[in-house]
Parts: sequence; structure tokens; C-alpha cells
Amino acid sequence: DTQASEFTEVSQKYSNEKLSYGDIIVSADKNGTERYKVLGFKDIYTLSEDSTYAAYGYSTSTVGGNNVETAVTSAIAYVTSDKTKKAALLTGHSNTDYTSGYQTLLKANNYDITVVSDSIIGSVSDEYDAVIIAAPTTDFMGSELDALSQFLENDGKLGKGLLFFASDSAPYLTNLYDFLSQWGIDVGEGVLFETSSQNHMPDDPMTMGLYPSSSDNDITSGMQLCIAGHNVPLTPAFDSEGKITVTKLISSLESTVAAPVGTAADWTGAGDYAKKSYAAVIQSEMSDYDDDNNKISSYVFAFDSYEFISSAYNEQSSVSNKNLTLACAERAVGAENTGISFVSKTITNESYSDAVSESSANIIRIVFMFILPIAAIAMGIYIFIRRKNA
Repeated sequence: DTQASEFTEVSQKYSNEKLSYGDIIVSADKNGTERYKVLGFKDIYTLSEDSTYAAYGYSTSTVGGNNVETAVTSAIAYVTSDKTKKAALLTGHSNTDYTSGYQTLLKANNYDITVVSDSIIGSVSDEYDAVIIAAPTTDFMGSELDALSQFLENDGKLGKGLLFFASDSAPYLTNLYDFLSQWGIDVGEGVLFETSSQNHMPDDPMTMGLYPSSSDNDITSGMQLCIAGHNVPLTPAFDSEGKITVTKLISSLESTVAAPVGTAADWTGAGDYAKKSYAAVIQSEMSDYDDDNNKISSYVFAFDSYEFISSAYNEQSSVSNKNLTLACAERAVGAENTGISFVSKTITNESYSDAVSESSANIIRIVFMFILPIAAIAMGIYIFIRRKNA
């Protein structure tokens, strides 16, 4: 409360923060050091902006959801955690940024996200735990990929991660895909087309269900279904080679084909292509042992589509896109066993208004305005006569 007498003391203590009415400060002292997080109105509530009156110089916002439980619990986990998770988001090679929702998810799980918009990356600081590359549309230079390799190898200490989300609108990125193939991940040309109508969205064979490749994989445990479109063909280049082990986490069904780029939803040429299951998410682990004989690893995760982090279906409670991308990030930064995860989903009430036609409305109107009242009157008369003659 900015009008309270205690506010002066609070504002002086947190002088680096711009505090507003209703903000929540979550704080913890550990060994004489304070760690805190300030939650503002937009952290606590989901807002939708109405720009109807933008021409008059103002707009309004409507509260559409309450995130206070997730926000406060996440902040408590942050201030009591010993690990700071830092990720660099490289956007200089991407025409479109699809990461807004993913950044929100990671920040709710106490990640510090640094956006690196440089078109050429000279080096990647070892202060980061992981690097994120989402929907690149221009290729990387050899020196940039050398910087990524050095980051992942980390002077032999490993312990770093890379998350890559492909884009079907990108040309073949020779240098980047060669780099991924060294980690056992082959990126093919084309876009996946689901021939089974039972496994794609209505009238959209390019948006399909994707499923865990193995029931006993710990990272996909409890996950049932992911939904994504614009999927590029991914395949493991090898199972194991040197220090690198490759694992398929999520796959398409055997009914998918790799169609040419630009294929329309009404495409009829699928019969000329071989149907097979493609990897949708691949984990590549480079592992070694330190001087104390403890296993150390760096990870590269490849997703066949940016829609894993931007799909309109991500908010559905039955869809595991958020759970999966967060679980992969937690492993990439070495934090999967250090705390709890916060994945919020939007629960909506389904409206049946579109299913009500004029004819059905007329039937309901006749039943409730005429038939039922007449039946009630007739029953009343019948009961009256029976009692009178009893």
C-alpha cells in the first residue's frame, strides 16, 4: 500500500525497484543475504487489452485470469533456491519471434532470460546454462557454430544445454544442420503431412498428434499427447557415437509422410510418398566423467516445430507441449532434480451457442410455452375431477 506509513521504509529498502500499489514482495534471508522477487499486477493477473478506443488515445484492459497461486509459489521457489537458471535466447537469425509464451513459462520457473539479437554471435558466455534458438530462417556462420560448440563443451566441464525449434518456412540451413548432425540429429527437407484423419485437426493434416516414443522414458513420463503443426522431418543420425547418445522423445505416427514445402491442406499426392514415423523431439547427450568420477553431461534438444512453444493448443490441459518444453529446459540447465515445476493451463467453459439453430429454438419455445403449460392444466383438471367424484 503506497499510502501506508510503512511504505517509505519499504521503498527505501528496495530502491532499485519501481513499486506500485498492490505489488507483492516475496523475500527470504539465507546466511545473511536477502533474495527477493517483486510481483506486479501483470504477474498476478492475465490481462486482455481492448483497443476499441485506441483512436481516441486510450485503451482498456480486462482481467481474464488469476495467476496468483502460480506466481507466488514460483516466487517462493525462486527466493529459496540455491540455483539461478540463466538462458540466452538467440533471435538474430529468426524473422519472427515465437517465444513470448515460452519466455513466460520459463520466467515463471525462475529463469533469467537474456535476449541476444546480434545477427552474428562472436561467443556465448559461460554464465548461461542454456541457449535457445527458435525458428531460425538464416544460416549460422562457422565461427558462430564454433562458439556454440565451445559453450556446450565448456572446457571439458560440460553441464550446458541447447534447445532448437525448427521452422518449416526456413530454407535448408546447411551449416546449422551440419552442426546438429554432429550431435546425431538429422533435419530433413519438407513438412510432415498426416494421412490419418483420426490424428490431425479437422481440415488441417499438417497439425497432428505426436506421442512419446517410449513409455519408460523419464523425461516424458506421464505425458500423453503433444499437438504441433509445421513440423519438419527429424531423424536420429545414429544411436550412439563416441561420447554422444541420441534418444527419440516424441514421434509422429507411422501414417505421416514428408511432403514438399508449401504443400496445401487439400494435397492429394500423399500416396506417392513413403509413410513412416518421424522423430518430433530428439535429445542428444554428450557425457563424460569428472575427476571425482561423477557423470557430467551437455544436452542438445531438437524440436521439429516452433509450434511446440507457440501452438494455440498449448493451453489445453490434455496437451503436454508446455510440460515437455519445460522438462527439456530443466534438463538442459541441470535443474531437473532441484525443485518443482510450474505449468499453468487455461480452463475455459465450452459454449454451445453455435449449435443452437432457429428450428431447434422454435421447438424448445413450443414445448415450454405451449405443450408443457397445456399438459399441466390438463393434469390439474383431471386431478380436480377425480377428487370431486371421489
